[in-house]
Amino acid sequence: MKLISQITFVTIIFLSFLAVESALCKDDNIQLNDLIGIWTQDMTGDYLRSVVKFSKDGTYIIAYDVEKIETRPTEKGQIEIEEKNITLIPLESHMCKTTHGRYAINIVEKSKLEFNVQEDQCIPRRDTFGRKLIRINP
Repeated sequence: MKLISQITFVTIIFLSFLAVESALCKDDNIQLNDLIGIWTQDMTGDYLRSVVKFSKDGTYIIAYDVEKIETRPTEKGQIEIEEKNITLIPLESHMCKTTHGRYAINIVEKSKLEFNVQEDQCIPRRDTFGRKLIRINP
């Protein structure tokens, strides 16, 4: 009976592992729920880190300070998601007024995203999304 119990436990752990791996599979399309939250650049040292907030209404905000993300954003806009790609369409921007950005997204880990530029003429925004982003607030 103890052997059956151990086999059942190992099977449950293995199936749980498969479920997590499946959820994080890089072949899956990006969903809005994968992005919702506040993200910051994955950097070490005392560098200025951009902060990005993706909201459930399909909008985004970019700022240089998480505490001022709502009051002093550098860019606000709408996002469009198509499979593994995201298009950032600025509605208000101090960086690039009308230039949209298109990126391919890889989910590196549950709380880490990697953006690969497909098209974006906005250098400050490219710098923001040119590094992996780490979720700091769901």
